Amino acid sequence: QIGVSAMKAWVIESRQPGATPKLLEVEKPPVKAGSLLVEVKASSLNPADLKVISGKDGASFLHDSKFPIRLGFDFAGVVAQAGPGVSGFTVGQEVSGFLPYSGSTQQGAFSQYVAVPSAELARKPSTLTFAQAASLSTAGCAALQGLRDKGKIKSGQKVFVNGASGGVGSLAVQMAKNFGAEVWAAASAKNLDFLKTLGADHLVDYHSTPIGQVPGTFDIIFDVASNAGFAHCSKKLAPRGIYMALLPTPLFITGFLRSLFSSKACRFVIAKSTIGNLGPIAQWVEEGKLKPCVESSFTFEEVPRAVESLRTQSPRGKIAITF
Repeated sequence: QIGVSAMKAWVIESRQPGATPKLLEVEKPPVKAGSLLVEVKASSLNPADLKVISGKDGASFLHDSKFPIRLGFDFAGVVAQAGPGVSGFTVGQEVSGFLPYSGSTQQGAFSQYVAVPSAELARKPSTLTFAQAASLSTAGCAALQGLRDKGKIKSGQKVFVNGASGGVGSLAVQMAKNFGAEVWAAASAKNLDFLKTLGADHLVDYHSTPIGQVPGTFDIIFDVASNAGFAHCSKKLAPRGIYMALLPTPLFITGFLRSLFSSKACRFVIAKSTIGNLGPIAQWVEEGKLKPCVESSFTFEEVPRAVESLRTQSPRGKIAITF
């Protein structure tokens, strides 16, 4: 039994290599004006979760560092309570979204409840399970913002997606096709058939064919893996082409500085949970033009196993957690 103001949440109490999450009783988040309390039904894992646990690779920019640190960003669930001033949502409604990637974020989605501004939520597509909806949250917004907002994608353009078999990459391939682009998708050989089912026009095994050896040039290079770098990719960009990455690595920073003296752009994608981003994703899903890719699913009690799976494997699409 837990009190009415308490809930269960997965946390880490210290940072160390291979730290294992613990399930603790914590305070339920307060519901402020304009916000909703969501009973979480499913979540999904992101590489950012591993960074928060390790404390490395920009972890301080992703989550508050005060222990115990609550884990998880993506969620889908049911509205349990509406704060003052909320409109457009009702108790019992199914919703999805993700917590901000910010040094001020103190909540975690691997929890029984989250409190979220209503402007950062969207209605869950009725055709999806909670696990599928949660798997679309961060990855879907990152892919959409990258292609639409940073890449200014247009029909007929050539788009190269590096690291195309993961959560963001698998959605970016589908979205680029929805925008009318010709899509080149790079992944390991074992995942190429999977990318073909998503609609990729050309498949590249990045172990045997580095991007520098791929024929032609591209209007957009979406470096989802964030390991190619602008300097290496710039010669494969068309005039005024755009390179995009998801992580602010030293490689990216060096590339950005180099791009200041080039007609080709180097841009960084920060996923934001808004109706303007989540809405188009839900519409594509309902139209049958976008499918979330969930490779494996764990229960709420199996969060440590899910984290270890992400840490040691390279999943196709996403790893989900069901409550």
